[in-house]
Amino acid sequence: MANYLITFMLVLLMSQCRDTQTTEPMPQSNSGKFGQVFTLEQGQEITLTNDKESLNLGISKLVDSRCPEDVSCIWQGNATLTLEASNASESKKQLTLCIGDCRPDPVREEHTIRATIGGKAYSITLQNVTPYPNTQEQITANAVTLLVEPAE
Repeated sequence: MANYLITFMLVLLMSQCRDTQTTEPMPQSNSGKFGQVFTLEQGQEITLTNDKESLNLGISKLVDSRCPEDVSCIWQGNATLTLEASNASESKKQLTLCIGDCRPDPVREEHTIRATIGGKAYSITLQNVTPYPNTQEQITANAVTLLVEPAE
């Protein structure tokens, strides 16, 4: 009897933790500036510029397995973003960022990486993934909030 109860509890727990990959709508184009926070949606591409350089970004993959906000979970879960980045000097390079419980790293609300693309260094910060999952609506994460700055 105890084995059935444990199995039932595990199935119930696993049903609350989703691993959702977004589908890709038609690409949209957008532009922005380095040093300004912006939102990038699935299927959208953005070109960041300043007087000296430009950087193209797009979402390659967005997986959200964070614990829904209206549920108590044993594991917080995480949201993982794979960005495709390119500039005039280099074709697309894949960069991965993760917020939440990104083991073996500690739990984090933001994730900053330093990436070199086409010989130029950038600081890229994932600040948020939206919408946040809940059990009332079957919604899929489809947007990220980012900050990108040229690194010195």
